[in-house]
Amino acid sequence: LYGMFTGSGTATVRAVVMFAVRMGAVAVGRTYDSLSALSLAAILMLAENPSYLEQSGFWLSFGAVTAISGVYPVLAGEKAERKRRREKTGLEKLAAKGKEAAMVYLSLQLVMIPLQAWYFYEIPLFAFLPNLFAGAVMTAVLLTGAAGLLAGLASVKAGSVVLLPARFLLTLLRQMTAAVAQIPGNVWICGQPEKWQMAGYGIILTGLLVILYVRKRKREMKPDGAKRKGAQARRRERMLFGITMFFACVLLFYRPRETFSITALDVGQGDSLVVESGRFVMLNDGGSSSASAIGEKRILPYLKQRGIAALDAVVVTHPDADHTNGILELLKRYHIETQGKKCVVLGRSNIVGKPMAALMMQKSYPGDATVTVCHSRSKDLVKECQEADIIIAALGQPNFVKADMVKEGAVIIDVGTTRVPDASKKSGFKLTGDVKFDEVAPKCSYITPVPGGVGPMTIVSLMKNTLLA
Repeated sequence: LYGMFTGSGTATVRAVVMFAVRMGAVAVGRTYDSLSALSLAAILMLAENPSYLEQSGFWLSFGAVTAISGVYPVLAGEKAERKRRREKTGLEKLAAKGKEAAMVYLSLQLVMIPLQAWYFYEIPLFAFLPNLFAGAVMTAVLLTGAAGLLAGLASVKAGSVVLLPARFLLTLLRQMTAAVAQIPGNVWICGQPEKWQMAGYGIILTGLLVILYVRKRKREMKPDGAKRKGAQARRRERMLFGITMFFACVLLFYRPRETFSITALDVGQGDSLVVESGRFVMLNDGGSSSASAIGEKRILPYLKQRGIAALDAVVVTHPDADHTNGILELLKRYHIETQGKKCVVLGRSNIVGKPMAALMMQKSYPGDATVTVCHSRSKDLVKECQEADIIIAALGQPNFVKADMVKEGAVIIDVGTTRVPDASKKSGFKLTGDVKFDEVAPKCSYITPVPGGVGPMTIVSLMKNTLLA
């Protein structure tokens, strides 16, 4: 009945079958074995629907139970509960319980990491923090939840009061999960392993577990006098197990780069090419006029599947929506935005300075920046630039912005264009921007050149507006 009410998902059906086997074992006075019950659940589910083998939920659910019921008992050695009973002080019991929890987590990760890499192409590195908290408070949540349910039968208000501790703990868990997700480097984009890598990892892990299990059974059959040698053997086994699994992980996560490849992504009515040359990766266009959210649903999954965490270049061949809207989604996805940034606009002209200041302050994207407009009468102009995340230069003074005025990682948009005498040029002059490009560029995360930066985009925007009009 519970399985039907919850939609009969993969994990629910597996749990219902295992629970039924456990109740059956109790009823007939037989010993319950979780791995046998798990195997029976898999046989029954696959007999009904073999396509379960293609579903991530099936593998994740059965993998987690296999780790707890099969891998953990082998790695833990002697029963942790039995060991805790022998501890004398509360601190020793707590340390033993913490060691047990760490061993359970290790067992889970040994099985779940390859599945996460295969289906999601990324590994959450700090997910253990909310998981440990959830494990510590789940008993309290269940007890207060059950008490709140019973109290609610008599009075809804009483039930709500009793449920307050559970609500508080669950809210705290949700906030902790959100906070962990914001930690820089929380997610490692590892890419999808090849089938032979998955098979190799599985064979190594299974072989090690079989060896540990056989040696464990042999030690249990030895007399008590061999316990000291058994402890030394367990230490050596764990060390060899760790070293071997390290090389198994190297095998699993090895990602050779293409010498040169061009991949055309299916984005509907639009274009998107991923160019790989060794470690250099470039995205050429990324948009569609017939499909929505192609950045999140098509471009990003492919990049993650290839293990590409960053792009070295993004090229837009023209500014139509079917070439650019996916790139805008990528910018939003990776939070490259102007909100809350300090923006310094150099120049107060009616055609550049003032309009740019207004655009950067508007309540939309791009915008929501803290804007400072500097001009020829501004004091501490160098200091203002040094504190800026974004500098928009439109002064008309060649090479005015130098390296000592720019902080590391700043974004520079050079609007200024001035003719500077140059005898080496046929025309007798060269176009120079307000920023000393060669000196400033190494410190910037993004910078526009002169010529070839804002100028061509101005022409394109003019043509686009003319067409729309």
